[in-house]
Amino acid sequence: MNDAASAPQSPLPTNTVETNDAPPIWLRFLTAILMFIYFEMGYFWAKKHAAGTVIYDFATPLDQWLPQIPLFIIFYMLGYLFVFSPCFTLKKKAEFYWGTACFFLILTISFAIFKLFPVAMDKTIAMGTDGLSTLTRFQQENDTKYNNFPSLHVSLNLFAFLVFARHHRTFFWQMLPIPCLIIASTVLVKQHLVLDLVGGVMMALSAYALFLTLLKRQLFNSLYAYLGCIAIVLTIIVINHDRLEKIWRIVKKFSAKTLESVPAWAFGLTLFVLLAWWLAMRFLFAKKNTAS
Repeated sequence: MNDAASAPQSPLPTNTVETNDAPPIWLRFLTAILMFIYFEMGYFWAKKHAAGTVIYDFATPLDQWLPQIPLFIIFYMLGYLFVFSPCFTLKKKAEFYWGTACFFLILTISFAIFKLFPVAMDKTIAMGTDGLSTLTRFQQENDTKYNNFPSLHVSLNLFAFLVFARHHRTFFWQMLPIPCLIIASTVLVKQHLVLDLVGGVMMALSAYALFLTLLKRQLFNSLYAYLGCIAIVLTIIVINHDRLEKIWRIVKKFSAKTLESVPAWAFGLTLFVLLAWWLAMRFLFAKKNTAS
């Protein structure tokens, strides 16, 4: 039996027209860097509200009921890295260009919502003295109480997973725990409200549907869309170049605090759980295919 045919498949559709050549590695890295800078600059801009702006409260009883679990800060921090996976896993230029354009579109729409429709959250600050609680508290105190709905942690990571799984179909179920844990972490470290999570899921699914439509219909050259996004981002960076140093300080501060606060056993446990899940899924699917 053919292994590719018998392997568990992702339910995601793949019937699209694409070019066969892959983007060069330098372009992948450049895109990831520009994505990060655009995220930071947009986040700075969105959290500054004019006097008299109406602030909304989306808190529900479910938010009060959900516990705070500092262990999930590991998965929350993982979300800062997993969002860039499409930059390095999308195989063909057309999907890379459209995927990048949709990624920037998610950010742009979210920043506009943050600015025009700010949702505030009174966060439950982690008070423990252990490393994970310390890192959770550090994240909460260095973040804004606004910029919540929709959750970018949810929308960007779910979109990243969907475009990744589209071409890595045999790893769909093995990889699924990663976005699920990242999404769960947003409410279990008390960084987001449940409705922020729902908004993020809706944003990701809408962006993914647009991504598939653009690939399939080829309404215009994907390179033009990509270059347009890059041109806009570069213009924003030039105008706000004075913030680049601040962004670098933030990166160093969060990196140092993460390495300092997360104990080795927590990293090891996370890797063990993910590896055990992956092996279990492989075993169950292999057993199922053998039986069939």
